[in-house]
Amino acid sequence: MGANRVEQAQGWYGAYTLSERVIQKIWLAQDFLATGLSTVSGKSLQVKHPGRWNLLSGPDFKEAQFILDGVELTGDVEVHFSASDWYAHQHHINPAYDAVRLHIILNATAGDTCVARTSNGTVPEEVHLLPVLHRDLETYALDLALCELEQVDGSNWAEPFLVLPSIHQQAILEAHAQRRWQEKLRFAKQRFEALGWAEASHQYCLEVLGYARNRGPMAAVAQRYSLSVLVENQVSIEELFLASPVAWHLDGVRPHNHPCRRLQHYLAIVAECPDWPDRIAQHLQRMVPLVGDFTTSVFRRRTELPARCRNMREQIFMNRIGTRRYNTLMVDALLPLATAAGIIDAEAYWQHWPAGDTPNRVQSLMRRMDFANGRGIRTNGYVQGMLGLSLAKAAKA
Repeated sequence: MGANRVEQAQGWYGAYTLSERVIQKIWLAQDFLATGLSTVSGKSLQVKHPGRWNLLSGPDFKEAQFILDGVELTGDVEVHFSASDWYAHQHHINPAYDAVRLHIILNATAGDTCVARTSNGTVPEEVHLLPVLHRDLETYALDLALCELEQVDGSNWAEPFLVLPSIHQQAILEAHAQRRWQEKLRFAKQRFEALGWAEASHQYCLEVLGYARNRGPMAAVAQRYSLSVLVENQVSIEELFLASPVAWHLDGVRPHNHPCRRLQHYLAIVAECPDWPDRIAQHLQRMVPLVGDFTTSVFRRRTELPARCRNMREQIFMNRIGTRRYNTLMVDALLPLATAAGIIDAEAYWQHWPAGDTPNRVQSLMRRMDFANGRGIRTNGYVQGMLGLSLAKAAKA
């Protein structure tokens, strides 16, 4: 394992720092679209296990298991920003890298035609991650930064914002929320174009049910077991749980949040409502298109939003998903996806929808805001705006 190289990149909130460790974590969690994955040489690739993360010298991941063009292989994996890093780090003359079979790079760099070769003459297959990411790279990087910020008192940075007049606070949060909506919509379009409405909904739902800690393993399960497979076959919870090539994170998980319980709930939803994505689409199509600048209370009253939220959760998900997690599913996945699919222009609903799971730090900051007497915390648009503001701080830190 070489030095944890860092680079500067340009994102929504200005320049941010990106380290190779972020790319390594993406590979470890298999947090990308693995369906139809192929190498640069055109060989099909299915990852059975990403390998053991090596924090010492040598390749980044040891003893990965994968199927390359139908042939099962075991080998090491090395992760870099660009192909030329293989030679910059002198891996080509280091026998410790002779067992590397996959060279994972972020993306091809213009003019970079390097082909990795080990000291014994083998050529690892090259895989580009950027084209198959579920989210923008900045979000991956900032998620890691936020996790680190959670370990310290992160409220002092917000003092200049909290003393602003309420009208200025609202304008700032609305601008950040708009950026987040556009990013969610952009990636929803990519997923819809690749998978279609039903399968994209299926994958999104399982990922959301995985929460932050088990999103990667849930994504792997969703990619291996399509919605149609679950509908047409008797698949056990144990089979799904063992299907993930990515290790589940179970330490400290409460019993009601255990992945097996979440898988059990999802299988029950599929059994009772096998066409649940189409049912969601039908509900969304009946939503009233309301144009204008409305407060959340007026918007919700005129669109009957509380009743519509409750009906979908009860009639389609049979209350098997908790209220906050259901709202997270809607605002982070299904509303952007429905817009990408042309089912409804859901931006206004996304803004005024009840907030889903919200980081404690964001909740505490919003309680200190002047406007709406703190009631804005229950509105997704303001929560998204405050989260965007937090991410902006993390990007500059």
